[in-house]
Amino acid sequence: MSMNNLIEELKRIDLMEREADDCGQGLDSLLQEFVYDADLPDEDKIWRTRVISDYYKVVYDRSHGDVPTAYTATRRKAMKLGEALNEPDEDVLREEDIDIGRGEPMPKEDSSTGYTEEMIKFYEDRTLKHISRVQRAARKLSREGLISPIETRVLLSNIIKHDQSKFEEPEYTPYVSLTWRHKIENEGGNFDPMTDKGYQTPGLLDKRDENEATLHHVRNNSHHPEYWLDNPADANIDPNNRNKSMKMVDATLMPDLYIVEMVADWQAMSEELGTNTARQWFNKCQDTRWHFSDHQVEFIDKCLRALENEMQESLKESAIDFPTDDLPRAIWGKKDGTYYLKNNIKDKVIKYIKSYPSRNLIDLSTETHICGSLATNLYNDFSDFDVHMVIDKDKVKGKEAQEKLTKEVLKWSDENPEDIEGYPCHIYMQDNENQEYVGDSLWDLNKEFWAKGPKISRKNFNPYSYYQDILGEVEKKAKEADIKIGELSRSVIDYASIKVAYKKIPKDAKASLRDLMKDKLHKIEDDIEALASYRKQWAEKRRNSSQPKSIEQAVTSKSMQKEWTDANAVFKFLQKYDYIETIKALEDILGEDAELSGDDVTKIVSILDIEKAKD
Repeated sequence: MSMNNLIEELKRIDLMEREADDCGQGLDSLLQEFVYDADLPDEDKIWRTRVISDYYKVVYDRSHGDVPTAYTATRRKAMKLGEALNEPDEDVLREEDIDIGRGEPMPKEDSSTGYTEEMIKFYEDRTLKHISRVQRAARKLSREGLISPIETRVLLSNIIKHDQSKFEEPEYTPYVSLTWRHKIENEGGNFDPMTDKGYQTPGLLDKRDENEATLHHVRNNSHHPEYWLDNPADANIDPNNRNKSMKMVDATLMPDLYIVEMVADWQAMSEELGTNTARQWFNKCQDTRWHFSDHQVEFIDKCLRALENEMQESLKESAIDFPTDDLPRAIWGKKDGTYYLKNNIKDKVIKYIKSYPSRNLIDLSTETHICGSLATNLYNDFSDFDVHMVIDKDKVKGKEAQEKLTKEVLKWSDENPEDIEGYPCHIYMQDNENQEYVGDSLWDLNKEFWAKGPKISRKNFNPYSYYQDILGEVEKKAKEADIKIGELSRSVIDYASIKVAYKKIPKDAKASLRDLMKDKLHKIEDDIEALASYRKQWAEKRRNSSQPKSIEQAVTSKSMQKEWTDANAVFKFLQKYDYIETIKALEDILGEDAELSGDDVTKIVSILDIEKAKD
């Protein structure tokens, strides 16, 4: 066997040993760059193959199979070591040097830039997440038959190296600054690096430096139209807005293969920011920032449709609400373009509040708000009519007393919901008035005005971009509950089977089965308590998802609003899938004493609809 054949065999064996295709694909790109394309003696190529493969595998395993992390860490280490890779030094790529996501130990502060470890880690984590989103979208498009098989192979190779220039100078340092600036702005800070050099964060670059790095990036990465210009000098960006161009760029030379990766890049940004959809971004930039040919426009449309078709299927499964034409007009009137709560609805709400037994909730609160999806145009037939009452802390003193009141009112309201035009009305006692302003819309019932909103989403608004990041969390929590419900169902079936056998056997043999029935009953109790703890965790995360220190922060902080919206959406999804109601019904059967009887098991059979356990 020749040395070249031996190298190919080593490569093939190494890739086969990887458990995931992506692992082999990421490693393949690195070996191609640092081994197969390198002008080295054959024995050095064998050594490089082993060293790079071993290092990559360690990072891949430590990062739980994260290909961008493994690829970036290994490539940065290999590039940094440079000529050292030519020397067969066993310690040249030591395992202890590996820092997941970066490829080298990270100092607490970079003295050359003034960047802190937090700033650098935030940038690299954010960029790796973006790369993962691009790869997910590109792989989806690669299965649509939009490009040839050979082009598809090139695409899948390219996305492994997507945006790697952002980890190298002259882009790395400015992009750390740019990403941190956006973080501060999204959290409500007034930040202008052109004047104050970093919002009390020394070391951030001038915005012009960030723009130069952006220009370098689009000129040197093939998934950007500027890369394909005949004259690189024609690439340009608006100095006041890096997402625009001073002069429209001719993108007509860009091949279809790279357009696919470009559209995947748009989709990834849409999922991250939750502002424009990929199609809205295209519509905004077409013939303003970039000019595409008729064929390219048609091809981009096919790519976008492929992604949108997948979105629609996911949305059907996840029951996300799409915009309606208006706020629910059975609840809201409209005069001179302004929505207001109808008088009959207000009267119903006040009557319902006053029906709470033993205490005067109006007297114990400072404000009463109508909020939630029914105060927007993002609602459906299963939406709740949410009434929030801000607790008067001068009258309900102490955190413990406030939490007790909230729990008592919520329990009563859940058990006795009022029907408001077909929507169940629920009352929640709010102990943090600032948190009220994190949501989209807030109608002040007493003063009769919009304290915030109302939020009216455009008809072309696609909620998928807002909720893409949380669908995985919803699925994880649902699976967790499904497993426990499955265990509960099996315990109930076992109990029913033992009960049938118990009735048939002689009296002197019943003792052993009686003990077995008790054990199964205890197992059923434990399963319900576990499910109850899940529900409480979900509710607690929703309740504590954001705790603004002021109304201004609640209104202006986009990151805080997104955090609350995501946590609320996770809870709503679980509610729509009936996990919340099912678990609450099981908790009611279990009761405060946490003990079940045989009759209680019959009720559980009915709730879970277990055919095998029915008499």
